Amino acid sequence: MPPKKANSGERTEITVGEAEHQHAGNREVLAAIAELRADLTKATSDICSTLRGEIATLRSENEAAISVLRKKFDRHDDKLKEMADSAESANNTVADLQTQVKQLTKQVEQLSEKCVDLEGRSKRQNIRIAGVKEGKEYGQRVSDFVAQLLKTTLALDDTPLLDRAHRALRVRPGDDEPPRHLIARVHYCHTLDEILRNPRNLLRDKPGVRFGLLYPAKLRVTHNGSEAVFTDPNEARRYAQERFGSG
Repeated sequence: MPPKKANSGERTEITVGEAEHQHAGNREVLAAIAELRADLTKATSDICSTLRGEIATLRSENEAAISVLRKKFDRHDDKLKEMADSAESANNTVADLQTQVKQLTKQVEQLSEKCVDLEGRSKRQNIRIAGVKEGKEYGQRVSDFVAQLLKTTLALDDTPLLDRAHRALRVRPGDDEPPRHLIARVHYCHTLDEILRNPRNLLRDKPGVRFGLLYPAKLRVTHNGSEAVFTDPNEARRYAQERFGSG
């Protein structure tokens, strides 16, 4: 058994040497790890510093861009508000204009009716005479000529008072064309009634006689199946006196 003890002592010495060798190796590994950790810490610190700088730069750039966008948005918002205010103002203006247009339209209608009424009143005492040859009124006032023509043709007691008289306002016709109408305004209403009544009375009470005016200014008389048309009032008067007498 003694040899076994000797072998056991040798083995113990080898194990201690190996342990010391291993311990030395562990120190080297730990030193390397410590050095690597320091390098990693420094690299991490550098990376973090770089990232912080880049993030700060990016944040600054983003804030600048956002500030520009915010200003644009504010301007657009102001413009939209102005446009909304303008649209509302325009709507109010349009509503006011529509109200004014309705009022003015009503006034125009009223004024038009008044103009028509005044025009009708101004023409109420006008008479139109057709078939008088052009130029017969030359050498005298047209109103005097028409007044004398009415008195003679219609057998009036007095010469009618006319405010004015003239030919129809159009181009003078040729010799082979119908003459222009004479237009006159009678001063008194009762004189106008007499002028309009006398031609009707000539044939009104004649039995079997029908009469009417054809445009332009034709007198048609039908008696016992025969028909006569006159464009000259003197001829119509002579026809009535010859056929039916003066009564």
